[in-house]
Amino acid sequence: MRHVHRTLICCILTILSAAAAVYADPGPGDIFRELPMNIPFWQRVTDPNAAASGAKEFPNTINRKLIEDLQGAVRAEIYLEMWGGHAGTSDKRLRVNGGDWISIPDPEAIPGDAGREAYQRSECYQQFIYPSVPVPLEQLHEGVNTLEFTSGGQTCFNFGWGQWGVHGITFRIYYDESKPHPTGRIVTPVTGSTIADSVVLAAAASSPNGDIAEVDFIGLYDDFDYEGNGIYRQWHYRYQAGRIQNHLATATTSPYRVHWHTTWVPDQDEPMQIMARIRDETGLSYMTPAVADISLLRPGTSVRLYRPFNVPARWQTRVGAIHSSKVFVADDLTRADTARMVLTTWNGFSADAVGINGIKVSGGPGRDHSYSYDELPVPIDAIRNGTNSLYTFDGTLHHGIEVLWPGIALLVRYSGLETQAPERPILDLPIFADEVSSTWNLAVRFNARLEESPIAYSGSTALAIAPSRSFFSLLEATSTGPVALDGYHALHLAVNLDGQSLTEWHWLKLQVNDRLVDLLKDGRGSFGFSSTKQGWQIVEVPLTALSLRFPYVESIRLEGRLDGSLLVDDIRLLVAVEVPTSIAQDPVAVAPSGFLLRQNFPNPFNGGTSLQFDLPQEGDVELSIYNLVGQKVVTLTQGHRLAGKHSLQWDGRDALGRELASGVYIYRLRTQRQILSRRLLLVR
Repeated sequence: MRHVHRTLICCILTILSAAAAVYADPGPGDIFRELPMNIPFWQRVTDPNAAASGAKEFPNTINRKLIEDLQGAVRAEIYLEMWGGHAGTSDKRLRVNGGDWISIPDPEAIPGDAGREAYQRSECYQQFIYPSVPVPLEQLHEGVNTLEFTSGGQTCFNFGWGQWGVHGITFRIYYDESKPHPTGRIVTPVTGSTIADSVVLAAAASSPNGDIAEVDFIGLYDDFDYEGNGIYRQWHYRYQAGRIQNHLATATTSPYRVHWHTTWVPDQDEPMQIMARIRDETGLSYMTPAVADISLLRPGTSVRLYRPFNVPARWQTRVGAIHSSKVFVADDLTRADTARMVLTTWNGFSADAVGINGIKVSGGPGRDHSYSYDELPVPIDAIRNGTNSLYTFDGTLHHGIEVLWPGIALLVRYSGLETQAPERPILDLPIFADEVSSTWNLAVRFNARLEESPIAYSGSTALAIAPSRSFFSLLEATSTGPVALDGYHALHLAVNLDGQSLTEWHWLKLQVNDRLVDLLKDGRGSFGFSSTKQGWQIVEVPLTALSLRFPYVESIRLEGRLDGSLLVDDIRLLVAVEVPTSIAQDPVAVAPSGFLLRQNFPNPFNGGTSLQFDLPQEGDVELSIYNLVGQKVVTLTQGHRLAGKHSLQWDGRDALGRELASGVYIYRLRTQRQILSRRLLLVR
């Protein structure tokens, strides 16, 4: 089974790598000629039906391009350097020689999980992309060809002016093997190599047509999304005014040998690949076969790329606004040496400030009404563990700075970074149990009131939250630092409606970090919450149900529409129940305080078994049975118990009285301060 699982993973990784490999066009073995067009600044493309004042002043251009050689051509495409334009602009198209309009594909990976939930269309996000648009070969001819662009309207942020822009155009013609063309291969590195901070790239290259003009080395690896298409692992390169950029390196003289410095290349979870584009003096190019399975190993050094999330749609900052995206840093910043933020902008020079966590690190990077790729140094002490906010501020009344997809990323270079996993917890982590944990803070917002209540679920004090009638925020708990969730399986809290009668118009949500789940919606409760039950009830939300972006928790928030106060108590992270490796009898479980849980007897059992525990002092306890995936099947006791020895019987049934199947189960004894677990075997 383990072999099948490993094989399946390898197959999936191979498929994903292949998908990334074919995204870049051309690929290994292709023969092609690139014919860039000269665009002095950039070219507007406007929706012909735009209703906004001024839109009609910019009619769309008819471009002309001379193509001299289609002998042996097998396919063609048009590579665009393309600004997304006014947010929401849709239906971008082109046509050649007056033929049918051809759609320009939208980036399928935008916004993915990194954008705002309210905006799921890629055109709602500022972007600069580099699509290759296939063109039917029969629509081209030797001689002068025309190229036109057009646009649809805006699907979001609509002000009646669909518009986008072209910064570069390259016709790319592919040929069959009969076309005399350059050839070559990568000499260094070879397949299976391990590289470090600096690596020699070398290629053998020749052409029957004359001299080699240049050899451009291109890598398939994980890095900043230079191409703006939402993909981090791909063949990384782009063109600017028809010239290749953001590739590994270029060699222009024999023996076509150059150094690639990986100082800021992120650590790689998967092997890298390298190929080379060989271009001769006639303009014909050949893409070499790729060398694969290249590992990046830098002993004592790590470079982390923190990818942006919560990226705003229409990131165009102006008129005193602030926009931001976020990154999450879980690594030890005391080991950080240097850092930089990475972003692409349009009209970036306009910004008054670009910064992190409220600290300005730069004025406006970039250019006036044009594209720019920028790297900005960041002070290490401006970065914090957990979620960081990277922002732009611009007071201009004019266009303002646009931050293009994927938002603002953060690169940090570390020395001696430890990657050893922390020890797994053995006890629940209390957040509120009679009092707030010292590493957590509680707050209410929007004039809600937070008070202590003597009506407690456990101990002597609970929280009473009286919401404001104008807003729905109830309670927010924030940690002083991110809490690793490895070893925990659920978030537990006790709630009490305090006499309220709820209807289908009332609702209650739980938010952990930026993830929301419904506890009450349309009159139906979830995760143990009931709209009709009075008194205390237990809510347990499995962490898997939250689909957290990172395995850490920084904040927990309750919000809802209620008619009165909500009592909340016993907020804690529940430790995961370990899966046993055998059914051998457990030794007696005993905590240093004398808190003791004995092995059940008989074990294995069929009809019933006895579970015994000792309490050194009176208090609230809970003894429950769990299956091996951590699901509670029945609670045997929950409430106040006196100090001393206690014994309970279990008949092997769940909370609904149904007989459980044979197997291993966990019984767990929990007090306000401690927890112990043991294993038992039910045999039918």
